[in-house]
Amino acid sequence: ELHNTALENMVSGSWRSSYSDGGTPGKSNSSVVIKGLYINEFLAGNNSINTNEDGEYDDWIEFYNSTNKPVNMGGLYITDNLGNPFKYQIPLHSPELTTVPAKGFILFWADGKPGMGVLHLSFKLDIEGEQIGLAQNSENKAIFLDSLTYGRQKTNVSCGRYTDGSRYLLAFDVPTPLQSNTITGIHDNEYLPENITLYQNYPNPFSSRTVISYQLEVFSDIELGVYDLMGK
Repeated sequence: ELHNTALENMVSGSWRSSYSDGGTPGKSNSSVVIKGLYINEFLAGNNSINTNEDGEYDDWIEFYNSTNKPVNMGGLYITDNLGNPFKYQIPLHSPELTTVPAKGFILFWADGKPGMGVLHLSFKLDIEGEQIGLAQNSENKAIFLDSLTYGRQKTNVSCGRYTDGSRYLLAFDVPTPLQSNTITGIHDNEYLPENITLYQNYPNPFSSRTVISYQLEVFSDIELGVYDLMGK
C-alpha cells in the first residue's frame, strides 16, 4: 500500500460528506445545492441575553436544519452583504462544531473575531439594519441557500422565523438561541399597530373589493371592526 504523505497533509481537514445520498459520480462535488438550512433567528443588539465562551454579549445568527439528517456547514459562506456573498467562509476542519443535527440548530457569533473559533464570524451585525445571507459556492457561482434583509432592531429583541424555517419573520421579546422559536399570543383588547392601510376603499361603489393591510409582531386570531362615516 502506497501513501502520498504530501497529498494527505494537503487535503487533511478539507474532506466532507456529500449532500447527495448517492454522491456525485461524474459531476463536480459543488454541483449539489444544499437544501433545508435556514437563517432562523438573529440578534443584532445583544447586551444581556446570552454570552459566548468568553462571557461576552455578542450578536449572533442562528441556523436551523429542517432535514432529517445532520448537515455540515463547513465550506459554506455567511455574509452581511448580499452583494458580497463570499465574505466569510465557515472553516472545513472542525465538522464536530459546524455540523447541525437533524431538526437542530447552530449558532454563530457575529462579533468580528474569527480568531476566537470556527463559530465566530468576521463581521458584526448592524442594529440599524442590513442583510444576512447563507451562500454556497457552486461551480464558482454563489447560490443563496437563504437570505433576508432587516430594518432597525431593538436591543435584546431578536428577529426570527415562526415557525422554525418558515417564511414569516417576527420579533421575539424573549430570544430563543439554539431553541425552537416560540411566541406569546396577543392580549385581549390589545390594539392593532397604527400602520393600517386601506386599499381600493374609495370611491365606493366603484371599488370591487376592500383590502385591509396591517402587520403584527406575533401570529394570533384577530377580530376587525370596520365602520363607515355614519358609524355603520
